[in-house]
Amino acid sequence: MAQATLYGPDNQPVNVIDNHLAVLAVIESELEHASEEGSLAFTWNFAQADIDTGDTIIMVQNISDDLILHIDNIWFSSSVAAQYQVHVTNDATTPVGTAITGVCLNRRAPQLASTHALAKGDETANSSQGLIIWAGSVVADATFTIQYGGALLLGPGDAIAIDVVEEPVESNGGITGYFKAT
Repeated sequence: MAQATLYGPDNQPVNVIDNHLAVLAVIESELEHASEEGSLAFTWNFAQADIDTGDTIIMVQNISDDLILHIDNIWFSSSVAAQYQVHVTNDATTPVGTAITGVCLNRRAPQLASTHALAKGDETANSSQGLIIWAGSVVADATFTIQYGGALLLGPGDAIAIDVVEEPVESNGGITGYFKAT
C-alpha cells in the first residue's frame, strides 16, 4: 500500500490519529469568491424616486463579451403598497434613464462595473419585458428581497429589471451580482 506524507501550512508533517486527519474547511459564497479573487462582484442601487406606472426602477444589462453575470439578489421598496414585476430580457433596445454606477464590493482593489454592465434607473425605453420571473405586491415602507444566490445567469446582452405595475409615491431598488467566465 502506498503511503504519503501530508504537510501543514508550516511545512511540518501533520498528525494523523487513528487514520483521521483534522482539517479546517472555509466555505465562502460565490459572491464572496468573485469579490475577493477578481474584484468582479458589484451592487447597483437606485435611490428613491417617483417612478411612473410602467417604468423600470432599475435595469442592469450584461455588456461583457465573455463573462456571465450571476444575480445574487435583488431588492425593492415603496412608500405605499405597490405592484412590481421582475423580468429578464435580451432586448436590443438602448436603455434610457438615469445612469447608475455599479459599486465594486471589493474595496481593496475596486474595478469599474461599467466595463461589464450597463445600469439605468427610472428606465423608460425597455419596451419588451421579455420573460417575467416574479410578479407581486409589496406592502408600504417594507423592503422586499429576492435571493437567487447566483443561480440567475445573464449572458452577454441579457438584462434584468424591476418594473412598477402601479405607480407608488416613491420607489427604490437594487441588484447585486458577480461576473464569472463562461
